[in-house]
Amino acid sequence: MKYYDVFGEAGFHSAFMTTYAFSAQAFEDVPFPKLRGAGCWNIAILADKAMLNMSFAEYGAPRYAGALYHLAKVSVGGAFHPKMTLLVGPEKGRLLIGSANLTALGLAGNKELVADVRYTADDRDKAPLFGEALNYLRSHIPPEDPWFGDALSRAFRYSPWLREAAEIETPGDQSDIRLLADKSDQTFLDQIKAAVAGDEIERLVVLSPYWDAKLEGLMRLREVLGMPPTDILIDPLAAQFPASMLDGAAVELFDLRDERSSRFVHAKAFIACGKKWDHVISGSMNCSLPALLGPTIPRGNAELGLYKRVEPGMALRALKLDGYRQTPLDWADILPRLIATNINDGSQARDGGAFTLQGHRLNWTPTAPASARALSLQLYDRDGVELGDPIQIDASSRFEWDLPNPDLRPRTARVQFEGGLSVPTIIVDLDALLIRTLPPHRGKKRKIADFLSETTYEDLFLLQAINELEMLDIGEQPVSAEHVGRTVVEASGSDEQPELRVLSYEAFVRARSRAKAEDSRNAFFLAKRQDGAADLVSMCLNRLIGLMASDLSSEDEDDLRRQSEIDLRNTEPSSEGDDEPETAQLAKAAQEKAARQRVKATAKKIEEAVKAFEVRSKDLAGQRITTTELVRLRTLLQIILAYAQPAGGNDSDLHVLPISGKNGDWPRLVGRLLNQHFKAMRALHSLDVEADESEYHRVLEYLAFARYAAQIAVAGARSTGPGNPILKPLDQLAKDVETQVRAVISLQEDDTQAIGEINDRLNERFTVRLALDPIPHP
Repeated sequence: MKYYDVFGEAGFHSAFMTTYAFSAQAFEDVPFPKLRGAGCWNIAILADKAMLNMSFAEYGAPRYAGALYHLAKVSVGGAFHPKMTLLVGPEKGRLLIGSANLTALGLAGNKELVADVRYTADDRDKAPLFGEALNYLRSHIPPEDPWFGDALSRAFRYSPWLREAAEIETPGDQSDIRLLADKSDQTFLDQIKAAVAGDEIERLVVLSPYWDAKLEGLMRLREVLGMPPTDILIDPLAAQFPASMLDGAAVELFDLRDERSSRFVHAKAFIACGKKWDHVISGSMNCSLPALLGPTIPRGNAELGLYKRVEPGMALRALKLDGYRQTPLDWADILPRLIATNINDGSQARDGGAFTLQGHRLNWTPTAPASARALSLQLYDRDGVELGDPIQIDASSRFEWDLPNPDLRPRTARVQFEGGLSVPTIIVDLDALLIRTLPPHRGKKRKIADFLSETTYEDLFLLQAINELEMLDIGEQPVSAEHVGRTVVEASGSDEQPELRVLSYEAFVRARSRAKAEDSRNAFFLAKRQDGAADLVSMCLNRLIGLMASDLSSEDEDDLRRQSEIDLRNTEPSSEGDDEPETAQLAKAAQEKAARQRVKATAKKIEEAVKAFEVRSKDLAGQRITTTELVRLRTLLQIILAYAQPAGGNDSDLHVLPISGKNGDWPRLVGRLLNQHFKAMRALHSLDVEADESEYHRVLEYLAFARYAAQIAVAGARSTGPGNPILKPLDQLAKDVETQVRAVISLQEDDTQAIGEINDRLNERFTVRLALDPIPHP
């Protein structure tokens, strides 16, 4: 098959890949647009750190990584060498393990060997292999990686069968097909020996483009298989085989070149022909000591392969190698092995560390240990154009900065060290990835999601969106509570098999605190969901207050499609002067009357929404609630503040809620809403959460907004005079909310920082417009 054609298959929403070498241009020109065109948007790649840095130093960083897909650097003792593609769909999966890198040569140039394993709802036999491959992938995710866990969480959300596969025990020793992977306590040779046990190997056929200098890998492989006669298939002109090291008559050489093709044979395979079976081992492993011993030696590689057992005589025919004995090689015809020299001493491929961007905030994690002191960093856009002046790095800096212009989203950065400049380094834009890698919605949910992503103002339709999305979630029958997330048992590090369920908020906080203390980074990420009612509306609300970037890389998608969208709407404004004077005056009077009616109607609708919320809260009293209820309260509060009249008056189409009055004034409405959750219901005491970190952040956002709303309501009531009858109860309510907020954020220092960040964004959006003093941090 043509390997790159695989990526155009429909029915997959997620793709997880590993590679040694990575070519940004080749990947973004061929597999990437094929994947996205087929609806597979949730894409994450693990690649060898040294090879990525060398590629970026020579060719520059990818255009779309960090915004439309995720690319993570992996560093191991030797080379991170596995080549795997795991495609995941709702009812099917495809696992490809072989020799092909994500480069132009790997995708379409070399001759590669790739094993293709499929899963369908009607054929579940291969499910354990998918679980093993997934767990292998997870074992190599860098501990500090900011996104890969979210990508995996999405795959679990949309494909429950994958979670089940990840929990299946490893197949027994008699399996006809099994995964071979690098392990700290077991070499590939050990795994091969276990797989072929009980069968006498009569001949070994080895296909490998690269070898170690003394052929130690070949010797060890022959030893574990009983020293069978061995045939080696090589390209004699590749200058990679150390023929001078051969000293036994039991090893013969054969020419695998195809005179009709000049393509380099990059495939790797060991075929052990036994009396009972043909045993085929293929994958990323060359016949070398670092590959076959893996991490059991200091500079061993990370590798991945597949073992397959077939009927005797079938393997060579299936691989079209059954005629190889017709092209024997004389040792004298083989070019001496060429020893590669690395002229790069590292100075030209200096790692730049890790960058993440969320909202206004850019964070940098330097490489550890630092090889030289960092002096400054320069930000660049997608096309490599500098954005502003270099940012100076102070030795005492916390390595985080607010973007001077949040509308200009940097894509890469380069760090100036004392000893030189780093390679271009990808900035992981969490806001962009959160939206742009979400699998496409369909039907009604897609329309609502698109509407939420485009809205620019808080309005009552957000409440309608929550209600409709909530009904759609129920209709989709999402993953049951028993399969939502790992609980306290897993977070504590216990050996007991974890139960999968929803947690009370108190239990979740205890588990989260314990997990953070023990650095259990995988305790929560498996359960994240980002397409439910609460998720989609929360993202919209965060974007409106500036907590999330307004520019979510839509230009990238336009560029990727190679076409621009055409707006066919007629937006040309008409001039009042185009009409007759009398007609213009009548029209203006009609508009003013309609505006006054809209003010009254909008104010009435908002008050009705508050009353409906009070009724809903009373009906929920005594029941367990979800974070969707927190988002519903936050939405109403944000709508009220968006329509609130500033101190001193000034009615308008937008400021329809008066600052004082006997019933419909906005400080009173805010107080009525907060009373339901912080006095009558005490929502946190009856809250259930899914066991993942995003749920906790949603609670923090809720608390931050409630705290801000309570204090801004007090400020609004106070601005109308000391005699305002609601000032005293509002002030007491604000103190109660402050107490509950402080009780939560006192557990983690970064929670206080998160609350402060949200408070800053709310001050920017509402406080100045309301003509009130900024609300201070907690």
